[in-house]
Amino acid sequence: MNEKAYAWAWNQEVESAEQKVLLLALAFEADEHNVCTVSYEELETKTVMDRSLLSGTIEQLKIMGKISIAESFSTEKANFMCQLVGVQDVDQWTRMVNREK
Repeated sequence: MNEKAYAWAWNQEVESAEQKVLLLALAFEADEHNVCTVSYEELETKTVMDRSLLSGTIEQLKIMGKISIAESFSTEKANFMCQLVGVQDVDQWTRMVNREK
């Protein structure tokens, strides 16, 4: 798990619970470059969304500028790759949160 990405996902303003849950699932899978490589099946299981809702939510996050998608990506274990856009340094995020208290 990428701690910076996970903190970033929690702090994002979104329009629905589905968007938040998907961002958290992607952040949980993200590497040190904020890139997530995962299968749709795994995302369906983690988010409890069917493929249609998952695809729509991915598109919404893309339009909102929260994720950038590698359009034609597939390996033996994964068929979805994206990068989380705008992940801040976790220390900067922590300072921001502490300032609001």
